[in-house]
Amino acid sequence: MRHIEEEQIIEWAAKYHGGGKFSPQEVEALENWLAEDPANVERFSAFRKQYCELRQLAFTEVVDEDRAWQKVQQAIRKPVRRLVPQWAYYAASVLLLLAASLFWLQYQQQNDPVPQTGFDQLAEIGSPKATLILGDGSEVNLTDQQEQSFSESDGTEIRKDEKNNLSYTGAAESGELIYNTISVPRAGEFSLSLADGTKVWLNADSQLRYPVRFGAQTREVFLIGEAYFEVSHRDDQPFVVHVNDTKVRVLGTKFNVSGYASQAFIATTLVEGSVQVGYLTDDVLLRPGQQSVVSKGVDGIAVQEVDASIYTSWINGVFEFENADLQYLCNQLARWYNVDFFFTQPDLKEIRFTGAFKRDQSINYAIGLIEQLTKVNFRVEGNQIIIEK
Repeated sequence: MRHIEEEQIIEWAAKYHGGGKFSPQEVEALENWLAEDPANVERFSAFRKQYCELRQLAFTEVVDEDRAWQKVQQAIRKPVRRLVPQWAYYAASVLLLLAASLFWLQYQQQNDPVPQTGFDQLAEIGSPKATLILGDGSEVNLTDQQEQSFSESDGTEIRKDEKNNLSYTGAAESGELIYNTISVPRAGEFSLSLADGTKVWLNADSQLRYPVRFGAQTREVFLIGEAYFEVSHRDDQPFVVHVNDTKVRVLGTKFNVSGYASQAFIATTLVEGSVQVGYLTDDVLLRPGQQSVVSKGVDGIAVQEVDASIYTSWINGVFEFENADLQYLCNQLARWYNVDFFFTQPDLKEIRFTGAFKRDQSINYAIGLIEQLTKVNFRVEGNQIIIEK
């Protein structure tokens, strides 16, 4: 079995999560190494997890270079040494990011935000929960963390495991399509595998309507809210996500769609592969690391380069924001913690925030961090959280 240096694995992990592009040679090298031994798969997964956690805890702040390198060396448990040339080009971005993450994590531990009290009594921390609406209109509560199984009228077996993942098997090959709808409330999240093997993660306050088996021509689903898709590849059967008047068409890829009714835009962020986004008479083809935005009342589709990991951090249990306005941020918190915010002044909505925190942390912690970095104040009044100067 070949020995692969930790630096190489870190680089692969970073590129896997959008921190660069793989060359064909790198793809072959990674695939061969993973195929050599199941232990390599576990090791790569561990590095990917560590990279994501550190990346999502990093803020775009200036970090003291000497201290940063000390933290990098502590993280990878290696003595200080000069990096080899092929690693040096990428080290500046990846390892400095890791250093920034560790520095910020240490700062948070030493300077825990202490917000006003009362927020936790008003809010709840999100958790896996959903309601499944079957083809006949009956509803099944999927909140409890226990195994459940039931079937549709066409014989499709539906199973929920103890981790609250939903899967479909044994669907009939012909006949009228039967649709299920999974509805995730505020303060909820859920994941499922569709009949074709496509994996879907649904964010809070979201709903997905889909057939228990797909037709022969296309695989079409209907989304309200936000979802991350890992689409099973089928050359002859495109996968289409409908969000209002927007269609996202793919063959096999990984992407995030945010289309809440309460927000003024629909954003599609591509992680891997390619997608075609259509809106009315316009179409655009996205590359990895690009995001399309369809805005209400605006003609056409805007496309911008983004860090895709920011827009998919929620599936890894992290809120991450980069130069996000306070209204967008509070809308995210409102859905996850099931609370309502009120801005005393319209201009407060435009204040920008860059930062990250884990979704399993209390709203007290989140608000304390936002107060420190934006210099706004939060307080409870009745059943609302008031935001003011």
